[in-house]
Amino acid sequence: MNNYRIPRSLVHLTHKDMHSDIISRFEHVLLSEYSVGAHVAGAQLEQEFVQHIGHKYATGVHSATMGMLIGLRACGVGDGDEVITVGNSDISTTAAIHNVGARSILCDIKLDDYTIDPDKVEDLITDRTTAILPVDMYGHPSDVKALRVIADKHNLAIVQDAALALGAKDHGLEIGSFADVAVFSFAPLKPMGSLGNGGMIATSSPEIHRLIHLLTGYGHSGVFEGLELGHQDHIDEGYNVPIDPFQASLVSAKLPRLSEWTARRREIVGMYVDKLSGPGLHIPTFRPSSEPTFRCFTICVKDQGRILSILRENGVEAVLHYVPPVYKQSVYKDTMLADFELPVTDQVTDSLLCLPVSPELFDDQVLDVIQIVNDALAS
Repeated sequence: MNNYRIPRSLVHLTHKDMHSDIISRFEHVLLSEYSVGAHVAGAQLEQEFVQHIGHKYATGVHSATMGMLIGLRACGVGDGDEVITVGNSDISTTAAIHNVGARSILCDIKLDDYTIDPDKVEDLITDRTTAILPVDMYGHPSDVKALRVIADKHNLAIVQDAALALGAKDHGLEIGSFADVAVFSFAPLKPMGSLGNGGMIATSSPEIHRLIHLLTGYGHSGVFEGLELGHQDHIDEGYNVPIDPFQASLVSAKLPRLSEWTARRREIVGMYVDKLSGPGLHIPTFRPSSEPTFRCFTICVKDQGRILSILRENGVEAVLHYVPPVYKQSVYKDTMLADFELPVTDQVTDSLLCLPVSPELFDDQVLDVIQIVNDALAS
């Protein structure tokens, strides 16, 4: 494993700073009787989480990938349906669609912020389309308000992949507010990371919430009245995917600092925007209503491989998310996904470069990254 002097995450420093609180919560989970420790850790986080999002209900799950799969099922997406999404996301997006029996229909993105282009969505709708799955890539809000108009016109659900965007806002509302379902991730390198895996499914629909709760608990009815003692009743084929109690307790400890860390991420990005310069450099821009958070700061450069190598050689953990795009991955080479033509997506993935935005970074470290990039662009 490489040791970078400027890694993409310094969250271990935050964990050291919060050591006493975190260990106390872990001990409560580990040492309390199950019904007041591990059993309630997820429920406690769910109650706290709704204070940070634009929905009434939240359900903790093992991962955002499972969250999207369950969210799609809860919205009625199934065999033979089509879901419109993007081609520059991680494979978890298309995998969730395919694992409910639906087909991914890929839409191109906007060059300015790397999110789905609402102007290109309506032409992709057929009589088999049941949902739109926008992805808030790198923490940049998709224009789901615009997608909501299209979805309502065609009676479609919106399941928003907000895995990278907790802390962002759009049109003055918390991220996910215009979607039927929004899914968040607590994977370690996300804006609100745990140590292992975890996710949250959010909705304001009582019926969708009921279905999500059902599917995350084996499909168990939760009803015992009228059954023989010790018997149980499953009314659907669900999954055993609750959020792990240790991950839930860690996120619960960190959640009150979300706004502080989001502000610091924006400060770091402000430094990048102000000081990065050089031939062939593209810096993302955002709608006036969009208030991103940043999992990383993703620029585009002409000589992607060379500049990535220079950064790595100088101890900076720059990365490429996600290259090559999902529809060019080997698993899809003999499928219809390989036939999509997405020129803007190709342009972005051929040139993107993700720079560190960990809120623990010092200004001098950010300036160091900027200097390395500027020198590489000029050479």
